[in-house]
Amino acid sequence: MFRFVFQDSTLRADIESYLSQGFIVAVKGFSGSDWIVRNSALMLFSSIAKRTIGTEKVADQQSIRNSLNIVEFFTRAPQLVEFFLKEVQEYVTNGMYFSFKKQNS
Repeated sequence: MFRFVFQDSTLRADIESYLSQGFIVAVKGFSGSDWIVRNSALMLFSSIAKRTIGTEKVADQQSIRNSLNIVEFFTRAPQLVEFFLKEVQEYVTNGMYFSFKKQNS
Protein backbone atom coordinates (compact mmCIF):
# COMPACT_ATOMS: atom_id res chain seq x y z
CA MET A 1 0.00 0.00 0.00
CA PHE A 2 2.71 2.48 1.00
CA ARG A 3 4.65 1.62 -2.11
CA PHE A 4 1.82 2.73 -4.39
CA VAL A 5 1.39 5.97 -2.47
CA PHE A 6 5.06 6.85 -2.99
CA GLN A 7 4.89 5.85 -6.67
CA ASP A 8 1.79 7.95 -7.46
CA SER A 9 2.89 10.97 -9.51
CA THR A 10 -0.21 12.97 -8.58
CA LEU A 11 0.81 12.78 -4.90
CA ARG A 12 4.43 13.78 -5.55
CA ALA A 13 4.30 17.20 -3.85
CA ASP A 14 2.11 16.00 -0.98
CA ILE A 15 4.24 12.97 -0.17
CA GLU A 16 7.61 14.80 -0.24
CA SER A 17 7.43 15.64 3.47
CA TYR A 18 6.97 11.94 4.32
CA LEU A 19 10.12 10.61 2.64
CA SER A 20 11.99 10.19 5.93
CA GLN A 21 9.15 8.28 7.54
CA GLY A 22 8.83 6.06 4.48
CA PHE A 23 12.53 5.20 4.52
CA ILE A 24 12.34 4.46 8.25
CA VAL A 25 9.36 2.12 7.84
CA ALA A 26 11.16 0.32 5.00
CA VAL A 27 14.47 -0.09 6.86
CA LYS A 28 12.72 -1.33 9.99
CA GLY A 29 10.85 -3.84 7.83
CA PHE A 30 14.15 -5.38 6.69
CA SER A 31 14.45 -7.05 10.08
CA GLY A 32 10.95 -8.56 9.98
CA SER A 33 10.69 -12.23 10.79
CA ASP A 34 8.41 -12.95 7.82
CA TRP A 35 9.67 -13.00 4.25
CA ILE A 36 6.52 -11.14 3.14
CA VAL A 37 7.33 -8.21 5.45
CA ARG A 38 10.98 -8.07 4.32
CA ASN A 39 9.97 -8.27 0.66
CA SER A 40 7.38 -5.51 1.06
CA ALA A 41 9.94 -3.38 2.89
CA LEU A 42 12.39 -3.82 0.02
CA MET A 43 9.78 -2.83 -2.56
CA LEU A 44 8.87 0.25 -0.48
CA PHE A 45 12.54 1.19 -0.11
CA SER A 46 13.04 0.82 -3.86
CA SER A 47 10.04 3.04 -4.65
CA ILE A 48 11.14 5.77 -2.27
CA ALA A 49 14.74 5.59 -3.46
CA LYS A 50 13.61 6.04 -7.07
CA ARG A 51 11.48 9.01 -6.08
CA THR A 52 14.25 10.59 -4.01
CA ILE A 53 17.30 9.83 -6.12
CA GLY A 54 15.64 9.52 -9.51
CA THR A 55 16.60 7.45 -12.48
CA GLU A 56 17.58 10.08 -15.04
CA LYS A 57 20.82 9.13 -16.73
CA VAL A 58 22.87 10.82 -19.39
CA ALA A 59 25.52 9.32 -21.64
CA ASP A 60 28.39 10.96 -19.76
CA GLN A 61 28.77 8.86 -16.59
CA GLN A 62 30.69 11.69 -14.89
CA SER A 63 27.82 14.13 -15.39
CA ILE A 64 26.48 15.84 -12.26
CA ARG A 65 22.99 14.89 -13.51
CA ASN A 66 23.83 11.26 -12.70
CA SER A 67 24.40 11.96 -9.04
CA LEU A 68 22.74 13.15 -5.87
CA ASN A 69 25.02 14.49 -3.19
CA ILE A 70 24.59 13.59 0.46
CA VAL A 71 23.61 17.13 1.46
CA GLU A 72 20.76 17.17 -1.03
CA PHE A 73 19.61 13.70 0.02
CA PHE A 74 19.51 14.57 3.73
CA THR A 75 17.87 17.92 2.95
CA ARG A 76 15.02 15.97 1.37
CA ALA A 77 14.87 13.48 4.25
CA PRO A 78 16.36 15.20 7.32
CA GLN A 79 15.19 12.69 9.95
CA LEU A 80 17.30 10.01 8.32
CA VAL A 81 20.60 11.42 9.58
CA GLU A 82 19.84 10.50 13.18
CA PHE A 83 17.97 7.31 12.23
CA PHE A 84 20.80 5.90 10.09
CA LEU A 85 23.38 6.84 12.72
CA LYS A 86 21.41 4.98 15.41
CA GLU A 87 20.93 1.96 13.14
CA VAL A 88 24.66 1.73 12.36
CA GLN A 89 25.61 2.20 16.03
CA GLU A 90 23.18 -0.54 17.09
CA TYR A 91 24.45 -2.84 14.35
CA VAL A 92 28.06 -2.43 15.46
CA THR A 93 27.33 -2.35 19.21
CA ASN A 94 25.32 -5.57 19.15
CA GLY A 95 28.12 -7.37 17.33
CA MET A 96 25.97 -7.96 14.27
CA TYR A 97 28.73 -6.63 12.02
CA PHE A 98 31.24 -9.10 13.38
CA SER A 99 28.91 -12.10 13.14
CA PHE A 100 28.06 -11.14 9.56
CA LYS A 101 31.74 -10.75 8.73
CA LYS A 102 32.52 -14.24 10.11
CA GLN A 103 29.69 -15.85 8.14
CA ASN A 104 30.98 -14.36 4.90
CA SER A 105 34.68 -15.13 5.45
